[in-house]
Amino acid sequence: MTQEGLNRFDGFQFNSYYHLDGDPTSLSHDSIWTLFFNSNGELLVGTDSGLNVYDENKDTFRTLKLIDETIEKQPEVYAVTEDSTGVIWIGTSKGLFFYSHEQDVSRVELAEYGGLQVGGVRAIVEAPDGKILIGTEQAGLFTVETEALEVNRLQYTETGESILADTHVRDVVIDHLGNTWIGTFNGGDRKSTRLNSSHQIISYA
Repeated sequence: MTQEGLNRFDGFQFNSYYHLDGDPTSLSHDSIWTLFFNSNGELLVGTDSGLNVYDENKDTFRTLKLIDETIEKQPEVYAVTEDSTGVIWIGTSKGLFFYSHEQDVSRVELAEYGGLQVGGVRAIVEAPDGKILIGTEQAGLFTVETEALEVNRLQYTETGESILADTHVRDVVIDHLGNTWIGTFNGGDRKSTRLNSSHQIISYA
């Protein structure tokens, strides 16, 4: 995370970008959580106040609308990724959003799942089977079936063993073998968990 805007190096010099009051083409906030290039070559900038899309031709930014009747101001954007079908998934302090290049931004209601307090979405990754893995601050790991938007929580193995030592997930990555690595905030000597492609525990670290 940076707290003093965005810097671009072109091989010769740095150009700096900041939030400017009254200028909607500037960054929406100087605190930046994540950067991501989509398949169209656009730079997406996750800030403390929404998701910005950089226009290289104009050297300006536009802010995607991540608010609805339940969200009064732009949320913090912690994670951004694009799945194999071109859908952009956005993890925020107010939950999970997604959009494609032809559609408006929509929200996945993770908070409705079992009445859980989910908190922010800190990590997003597409699994080899096409499902989206979602790491949350308060409720651990979820999967989202992209076509039906079916949400499931990964909580226990078939033998009843807890998958995660802590429900505050900070990062999720998938290695070249299809194993899922999950990093958590707490958990003592079990701050990370490794699962195979069937979501069975391989090891703790």
